[in-house]
Amino acid sequence: MLKFLFLIFLIFVFLVFLFGFSVLRGIFRLLFGGGQASNVQSGTKQEQRSSYQAPKKRDKVFSKGEGEYVDYEEVKDS
Repeated sequence: MLKFLFLIFLIFVFLVFLFGFSVLRGIFRLLFGGGQASNVQSGTKQEQRSSYQAPKKRDKVFSKGEGEYVDYEEVKDS
């Protein structure tokens, strides 16, 4: 029974160590930008993202205040 509890304790300590290591690794990558391998992968993703450009929204050429109102007359052909 004691060996079983000791085994459970070791597994728990190992999992806590892995979790702590992954958190520290994430903080290290956030602060220092990771290694060269991660930069190469992120550069490839960046190239893929930058290759697509969304269509630019066109602004109106004339504002609502510009222009001139013209009266029109309906002409009927005989």
